[in-house]
Amino acid sequence: MSKAIQSFHYRLAHPGYSVFPGAHPGEMTGGGQLFKRHEPLLASPDPRRIDLRASLLDPFGGYRVRVFQQHSKLNVYAIADLSASMTLAGRQDKRQNLAELVLSAAQSALQCGDSFGFIGCGQRLEQRWTLPAGSSLQPVREMLNRLPALTAQAGADSLARIAPLLP
Repeated sequence: MSKAIQSFHYRLAHPGYSVFPGAHPGEMTGGGQLFKRHEPLLASPDPRRIDLRASLLDPFGGYRVRVFQQHSKLNVYAIADLSASMTLAGRQDKRQNLAELVLSAAQSALQCGDSFGFIGCGQRLEQRWTLPAGSSLQPVREMLNRLPALTAQAGADSLARIAPLLP
């Protein structure tokens, strides 16, 4: 992995819910910059956000406050096939390509403020190929440095059992 890491920008249409601020539009309201809607003052009791124009236009004569959309943080996972087909020789080393792809995805996720995790699927799930979502690139690098020594087994049956590990 001597090449420079290339990151890429990804965007999700609906990232889901997260209570931690991040780079993706979320569903929660809070301290964001993007105006979402007006609400009655009793529903969002923050007098600093009173909108006088909307309050004057309210047919019921109540105070209206501005509510903003809070950005969300995501857990991004890379799921890889680590079966015996990854060790077959070809024009390019598949393990090296996988390492570069995972490192690029990890750097891209961490640059957006998201967490990154990895799950390698072989015949069975092994702890050394499972990395929980985190906010550091170093554990990803350490795991990928072990990839050339991969002793792959036939099949990727563990792929069917990873759903409980995903967010």
